[in-house]
Amino acid sequence: MDIPELAATRSSVVGQRLLVWTGPLLMVVFFLGFWVISGFLPPPSPMRTPNQVVAFFINHTGQKRIGLFLVGFAGALSAPGVRPSADSSNGSRATSRRNLGQQQAMTQAGNK
Repeated sequence: MDIPELAATRSSVVGQRLLVWTGPLLMVVFFLGFWVISGFLPPPSPMRTPNQVVAFFINHTGQKRIGLFLVGFAGALSAPGVRPSADSSNGSRATSRRNLGQQQAMTQAGNK
């Protein structure tokens, strides 16, 4: 027999653990994709000729694509952080409407 509050607490703990572990994973995957695999750090020198810049992007295109795919995947790892931040404002539409109304009133008062 599960108590609803206890089940909600368990789910919250699991969500927080997921959030804690996706942060470091995001950083590692982004680092590997952007720097190690793609070779975008350090960036190409501004002293390079146009032909050298073209050669930089033409050479190893498969490697750069895989690296940038990993960068995109790392961005997706930030998704677990979106939900808890939405809950922190109580997720109430009435609250957001009231805040919007207050902002509009302040803007109108400032224009007078």
